Amino acid sequence: MGAWRGADWARIKGRVMKQTVMVVEDDGDIRQLLSYNLSKEGYRALMAASAEEAFGHLSAERPDLILLDLMMPG
Repeated sequence: MGAWRGADWARIKGRVMKQTVMVVEDDGDIRQLLSYNLSKEGYRALMAASAEEAFGHLSAERPDLILLDLMMPG
């Protein structure tokens, strides 16, 4: 049996589930813009304003992709 790929996991009982993208960005305008565009393209957007907030989300969520602002303070 081969390894499962992301697209395979997204299809359960013939239904396509939304892929989740977590955006970790301290700038509220950029977070809002990314959230809007990701949602418009059919993704579930999970927002975090700091690394601490992102870690809090990760205890309950398992996003398919994390977009991380590398220039955040702290």
